[in-house]
Amino acid sequence: MNEGSLKKDFFWNTAGALSVALSSFVLAFVSMRFLGPQDGGVFSFGFSTLGQQIFTIAYFGIRPMHITDIGGYSFEDYHGARIKTCLLAFIVAAVWLIILIATGSYSFYKGLCIMMLALYKIADGYADVWECELQRIGFLYKAGKELFIRTVLAVLIYTAVCVATGSLIYSCVAAVIMQYGVIALFSRTFAGSIKESKEALSEAGGGKLDGDGENAAAKAATLKAAAVKTSTEKTAAVTGKAVSGRQRELIRDAGFLFISVFLDFYVFSSAKYAVDLKLGDSMSGIFNMLFMPTSIIYLMANFVMKPFMSRMAMLLNDGDTEGFKATRRKLAIGILGLTAICVAACLILGRWALGIIELLTGDAYAGKFTANLDVFTVIIAGGGIYALACLYYYCLVMMKKQKAVFMVYAVVAVLALIVSGPAVGYLGLMGAAAAYLFLMAMLLIGFKVLQK
Repeated sequence: MNEGSLKKDFFWNTAGALSVALSSFVLAFVSMRFLGPQDGGVFSFGFSTLGQQIFTIAYFGIRPMHITDIGGYSFEDYHGARIKTCLLAFIVAAVWLIILIATGSYSFYKGLCIMMLALYKIADGYADVWECELQRIGFLYKAGKELFIRTVLAVLIYTAVCVATGSLIYSCVAAVIMQYGVIALFSRTFAGSIKESKEALSEAGGGKLDGDGENAAAKAATLKAAAVKTSTEKTAAVTGKAVSGRQRELIRDAGFLFISVFLDFYVFSSAKYAVDLKLGDSMSGIFNMLFMPTSIIYLMANFVMKPFMSRMAMLLNDGDTEGFKATRRKLAIGILGLTAICVAACLILGRWALGIIELLTGDAYAGKFTANLDVFTVIIAGGGIYALACLYYYCLVMMKKQKAVFMVYAVVAVLALIVSGPAVGYLGLMGAAAAYLFLMAMLLIGFKVLQK
């Protein structure tokens, strides 16, 4: 990868990641300001909780496999499998909401609003398959550009409709239409890029490499060409196995990753569930707002990690374990440094930042955020630990240790079930923050122990 391409990757990947992180803040503030407590609460739950849970079904934990797949499944396999998981996500959301409406737990209006938000998240899950393939073939910047444009346009249309109409359902419908429209537009361009890349890489694959003196870019092209060729031949050679069979096989291979991601969401959110159950809606709203910056830390760390994932997979594929470990160590140091900076910034500027949140959310929250600066600081530290745990998670996926990943998540999920409720019951919001930090540390230790 040349220097210009690497710079573009970093720039657009950063822009895309930050736009997603900031969109959560913007949409939350807009909803609370212009829709009122009831519809604002429906949005918050639909977007951050149920919508995100539905996203994990559409996503299915396939990304780590896809972006690090050298010589395995083809893009057609991944694309077909992702369509199936998105359809499954839609069915699960629809059935669940129909049951809640039928039993009187939800009004039809609330169910419809949350279904729209689920569709919004399913769109994110589908778009991810294109982003993964673009990263795998060396065009990460194109994926970042699409993500940035799509997110910004969806936020702008949601905000405009929300301010103009004061209607949650109209705002959600407009945002969903924008999401799918941008994806449809970009996917045609991406399909052409993928086809051209495969043809170019196949031609590059015929060249001879010169051992230790080989050019890194030429080697990467040859490896990717081999991956495309192997995937094509592998698909054609399987006797009696239709393309849909390959997709089902892929979904089975990703099964442990999916369950792991599903459990990961529970572990990550267990403190929020406990606050909602034990401390009520008002405190739950405060805690959720304090929790939002953790997504920025994770996405910033992810921006640091993403460009190196395919390169690390190639090192592992080559048997260069020392190079793999050295890259992993550098990334870990970078994430720890980022965490330290965020915690320091929180201690220095946290009260001021929380004061701005109080200003934006209105008089009803005066003094309630700044009074929880210590809780905020612990949550930020937990977010950094979670980002570091994710690095080791990706490494384990590259090592094909999906079952080990699942075991770690299963154990920590049980710990979350045991710890979160009592911690919140005894210590309130600080107990929730402490439980979150503890659980993230357990994930980190579990994944670190399993590294080679």
